[in-house]
Amino acid sequence: MEPDILRLVLLVFAVVSVFTIFMWDKIRRRSKDESEVMMGFNGDAPDILLDDKQKPSLNTQAKKMTLPSFSSKKVVPKSYPKTKLDYSKKDLSFVDDDIEEPAPAAAIEEPVDEVVTPKEKPKLQDKIIALSVIAEQGKMLSGQGIQDAIDEEKLQFGDMKIFHRIHKDGKSVVFSMINMVEPGCFELDTLAEMETPGITFFLQLPGPQDSMAMFSDMLFTVERFASCLGADVVDGRRVKLTKSTLQTMQDEIVQFDHEVRMQAQL
Repeated sequence: MEPDILRLVLLVFAVVSVFTIFMWDKIRRRSKDESEVMMGFNGDAPDILLDDKQKPSLNTQAKKMTLPSFSSKKVVPKSYPKTKLDYSKKDLSFVDDDIEEPAPAAAIEEPVDEVVTPKEKPKLQDKIIALSVIAEQGKMLSGQGIQDAIDEEKLQFGDMKIFHRIHKDGKSVVFSMINMVEPGCFELDTLAEMETPGITFFLQLPGPQDSMAMFSDMLFTVERFASCLGADVVDGRRVKLTKSTLQTMQDEIVQFDHEVRMQAQL
């Protein structure tokens, strides 16, 4: 029995020695690998230091990896709330002052019907017609002769200290008479003693009655004054009145009346 026991002891010793050598070598290599891995990683232990139960699966490792996203959708981190900013609020203190707010869209104006304003009628200028009674060359008209003619023709002394033919309505002026000597007025107290080179009669169209009737009244009065004073009748250019000049003046009056009627029809 002793040789068998000895062989058994030697066999066990040999197995134990081989196992001890194998385990020591395995532990040495594991320590070396652990040192190399720890030099390249920080934090979690590498896979070679974990047993099979502790090693993470490929799916777990893939979830831990952060890969760049090429998706067109904006990735919202889970730590940030998906809150929609309300720009209608007044408090915009977080906005950079250098950033200009977008200009409001221009309001679209609806077409408005154009209001056509009727054109104002062109104003027709008044027409002045004048005739004068002047003394012969080197002579003067006497105040007394003028006073007598005024009384005969029943002219009235009025505004601006001149004489007027008053319309039958009692207030409108048909024509007026002024002194040719400036300022053109008369003084009733000294009228009989005065002397003047001439007097002028004038009317303004349109007047209180028919234009031609007004002119005829003034023309008749002028001729009566010239006859009483022994003077001449001249037109506005101080040229002696002739039939041709008189006809021209009458034509101008007719033309003026026509223009007045045309304007009234506009």
